[in-house]
Amino acid sequence: MSLHLPIKKRKSAWCAVTLLTLLVAVPCVVPVFAQTASGAVPPDKNSVSQTAPNGFVTEAKQVLLVEEETGTVLFEKNTSTPFTSASLAKLMTVEVVLDAIKSGKLTLTQEFPVSEYAWRTGGAPSRTAAMFAAIRSRVSVDALIKGAMVQMANDACLVLAEGMAGSEDAFVKLMNARAVALGLKDSHFANATGLPNPDNKVSARDLITLAEHIRNTYPEFYKLYAQPEFEWNKITQRNRNPLLGQVPGVDGLVAGFAEGEGYSIVASAEQNGVRLYLALAGSATDKTRQDDA
Repeated sequence: MSLHLPIKKRKSAWCAVTLLTLLVAVPCVVPVFAQTASGAVPPDKNSVSQTAPNGFVTEAKQVLLVEEETGTVLFEKNTSTPFTSASLAKLMTVEVVLDAIKSGKLTLTQEFPVSEYAWRTGGAPSRTAAMFAAIRSRVSVDALIKGAMVQMANDACLVLAEGMAGSEDAFVKLMNARAVALGLKDSHFANATGLPNPDNKVSARDLITLAEHIRNTYPEFYKLYAQPEFEWNKITQRNRNPLLGQVPGVDGLVAGFAEGEGYSIVASAEQNGVRLYLALAGSATDKTRQDDA
């Protein structure tokens, strides 16, 4: 499958009927889009709020919903406008690691040391999402991947970055090189975690391209995004995807929050053989993000 989504807008009567059928078949995946099936793609993508023909309003600043098989756009708003990635940057971190595993450069049984930097920046002292790896301990790549994908653990991402590339800065170069290779035109990464940095930028369109690539290229690892919890070193933590178990068919991917920009998510769901990808950012609260999704 192409790494670049063959995105098509709803222009013909045939396409509109196809989407009506799709959204009836998947009534619970994304309510905002179920209510826009009979209208054209909203015309004013630069407005503060997006209003569908039947009156639905979303204050989210960036939105893109795509049906995978045809690449049809069901809803879009500011799809190429970069926004702060927050934890969504972990998708790129995970992709770099999985690419190394697939190419034979990395194995699941390898162990990487937990540096003081990884521990302080992303571990217990950071009070951020963490798998609580102890300083100067060694953790397997297998456990670190699960920590990064299920728990969105910052220490897991940093230990992977340092273990693979020698330093986080060197790993970030790999992230940006892979982003270029995958055709992510509006995105740039400054660290492996998405922790605050003005140079961490992504777009809704790039996120869906990346999410589709991860699912189709690494299916055996993608399923970790649907794992409801992660237990390691006698610590059990729940998956941080707020849609998992709440919206039928959702099986990935990650959610984020950026100070001053709001809540974001990139998600994928399948019902009745139809798969949708959603990227949404700029929601004012966690609740409005979940309500829109």
